[in-house]
Amino acid sequence: MYVELTVFCLFILLYSIYGRRLENSVLSGPLIFVTLGIISGPLVLGWIAGDISRSDFRFIADITLAVILFTDAAQADLPVLRRKMNIPMRMLLLGLPGVILIGLCFALLIFPDFTFFEAAVLATMLAATDAALGKPVINDKKVPVEIRQGLNAESGLNDGLCVPI
Repeated sequence: MYVELTVFCLFILLYSIYGRRLENSVLSGPLIFVTLGIISGPLVLGWIAGDISRSDFRFIADITLAVILFTDAAQADLPVLRRKMNIPMRMLLLGLPGVILIGLCFALLIFPDFTFFEAAVLATMLAATDAALGKPVINDKKVPVEIRQGLNAESGLNDGLCVPI
């Protein structure tokens, strides 16, 4: 476990050093971490063992997920967000359940062998997609700051709401 934890901490250190430079590129944090994980995994360098049944591997995976999910939300501009809280609230209270419901209907149509529960899990997982693809919109200064902060807050919170489900 110590080798894997050391490799993970090294990745975090390197990303924190070069993250600002990568912010305006097409490379997102999750994409970089997945690529580094594949390179350091058993298929290439072998620094990280591929046995996912180990509890220490689960620990590192949980830490990685927390870092990826909450990095963007930590950069929210709270004063702007407090003034325009209605934007992320509408997205979370109306949009997210609506997308889950629509996804549930499509999952039942596309996968007729799925149970209702399986279709609901699939819809929930797909509804809470990461906003890394929308990062250029969140960083674009031409988009009003209220919209950018609302999208940023919603993308950080929707994972926290959907993961327990």
